[in-house]
Amino acid sequence: MIRRLSPDSNPIDIQDLPKRPDEQMLLHAMGSEAANVHLGTKRQVHNILKDLQNRESNWLRDAAKRMVRAVEKEWKEFRKG
Repeated sequence: MIRRLSPDSNPIDIQDLPKRPDEQMLLHAMGSEAANVHLGTKRQVHNILKDLQNRESNWLRDAAKRMVRAVEKEWKEFRKG
């Protein structure tokens, strides 16, 4: 399967999202899509799976939270002008 990688190739329509947010489901779906890209490189599958086995169970959520803080900090600095 070949997928086009682009921010607008499969946009998420805000109106289609459930009224009650499910961040766990959204993060899982995003992680699955990222994994699809990386696991498409067969010679890297072993290395990727080995890396994942050595990570804590919430590593992706923790990384996402750190990224949110970093983006919010930069956004506030940007708004100050």
